[in-house]
Amino acid sequence: MELATKIGAGGFGTVFKCKLNGKTAVAKQIAPARLAAKDLPLLQNEMCLWAQLDHPNCVKFFGVCFDPTEFYYLLCEYMPGGSLFDRHSALRSQATPPRPQTPQMLMEMRQIAGAMEHLHSKKVLHRDLKSANVLVAEDGRLVVADFGLVRYCQSDEQANMTAETGSYRWMAPEVIRHEPYGTGCDVYSFGVLCW
Repeated sequence: MELATKIGAGGFGTVFKCKLNGKTAVAKQIAPARLAAKDLPLLQNEMCLWAQLDHPNCVKFFGVCFDPTEFYYLLCEYMPGGSLFDRHSALRSQATPPRPQTPQMLMEMRQIAGAMEHLHSKKVLHRDLKSANVLVAEDGRLVVADFGLVRYCQSDEQANMTAETGSYRWMAPEVIRHEPYGTGCDVYSFGVLCW
């Protein structure tokens, strides 16, 4: 792995564009010594659950490199098209009117729905589905990203989760109210994303 350009910061660390086996990838650099004790299980959970996902509309996890002296690197696909949030922001700054419902828009929403269906089939909740966490691949497909808040959910209906987790604009009412929730919280966020 050869680190190249810093492209951002997120969650537990710094994000770099890198070369992995000759292809462009992303390396999320994490300094385990700087993690709070409560954050290490979250990182382990992210890696374990993300590694189980294999869908064309989920960012592919390649693995993790351990440099025991200083850093961990979570390696995944590089999405050169930015995020759906970036696309929406650019349209707003150009004062471009919202585009009408089109076959392309419906196809894109189906891609995200397919990714979420895959997560739920694995009994995994995303818990932070929003436009900033939907990336655009080089071939134009949309992919769900950022698995830092994923959680295994035994039941499709409700889990013993009551923590307020995610981003308010996309968060289901039961999550805001600290009530038990399950896969419906992701369905609500998907509805807001479609809107």
